[in-house]
Amino acid sequence: MNFKAIIPILSPMLILHEEIKEKEFIRETFQNMIKQLDEEESYKFIINEKQQTVKIHVEEVDAEKLNEDLSMLRIHNILYMDMEIDINEYRDSKIEESIIEKYQYTEEQIIEITIDEIIREFEKAINDFRIAVNIAFPGFFEVGDGEIYADGRSRKTKSAYSYLLESVLSARKRKWPEIKILNIVDTWEWLLKRENFINAMSSNPIERALSAFTHIFKAENYDDLFYSLIGIEAIYTDGKQGILEQLRKKSSAIFGEPENYKNSLSKMYDIRSRFMHGNLNFPSKYYRYDAIEQFDEFIQEEYTQCIEMAESLLVATIQQFVIRNAETLNFNLQTEFL
Repeated sequence: MNFKAIIPILSPMLILHEEIKEKEFIRETFQNMIKQLDEEESYKFIINEKQQTVKIHVEEVDAEKLNEDLSMLRIHNILYMDMEIDINEYRDSKIEESIIEKYQYTEEQIIEITIDEIIREFEKAINDFRIAVNIAFPGFFEVGDGEIYADGRSRKTKSAYSYLLESVLSARKRKWPEIKILNIVDTWEWLLKRENFINAMSSNPIERALSAFTHIFKAENYDDLFYSLIGIEAIYTDGKQGILEQLRKKSSAIFGEPENYKNSLSKMYDIRSRFMHGNLNFPSKYYRYDAIEQFDEFIQEEYTQCIEMAESLLVATIQQFVIRNAETLNFNLQTEFL
């Protein structure tokens, strides 16, 4: 049976960036990502604990259609995914005979359940793929609401966006940590080897960091900040003592000392501590006005600096694992990826 997914790819919001250099970097990198996506005819996805071939194709959205529909203003490309799967094989491995007998499912009901389960697994695999692309091209793979189709059924897929691109641009200005552009195929192959993460439950530090990374997309109420810090600490810290010192020494062993921003990590943890212990003023969940001095002070002086440092360090570190095709990171007198 054929399963199709249609995923809108959102273009970066260039209007937010004044510097010509940054606009050029964003345009070129986004186009590079689209090119990489479209160059590869198919990818291996994990469905029912088995590799399935998923054909992909990227098309640019018609400019005239964009002008007609304001809701599509940020939709620059559409990602099409196509997968053939034997539903009988899936059914035999997933639905136990005892369950069928207990609930007295008809053959038609069994097929419906099987198709729905495959659609859900396809959606999970698409989300994993989105994470891989956002490791290779951090912050550039934002998507709108999409849809999966099979046998007359459909399921909506949720949009996913983040603050990550702003954090990447901030790191470029700081020149720390170094964030790279990676090959999507290599990154996806590395991620597929993290089997417990793919199965949705982490089992080691890098998988915990990856799980935390998934939570920074479409985050609410500062979840992106806290999950970024969780991911960083999963990789860099051991025990509960001297967390900041561990982070400073170990991150410097990988990326070098942040020459012009030596106090950035300290400030990040100072803000975290004040936030967690109730000593930092922040807006309520239902705030209506963001054009007030106190809100601007919180966003610019507290939250923004902290999230930009945390997200950029998290994704830059995950990239180092991909580059070295590693699963663990040991710190002795020198850094060793394994």
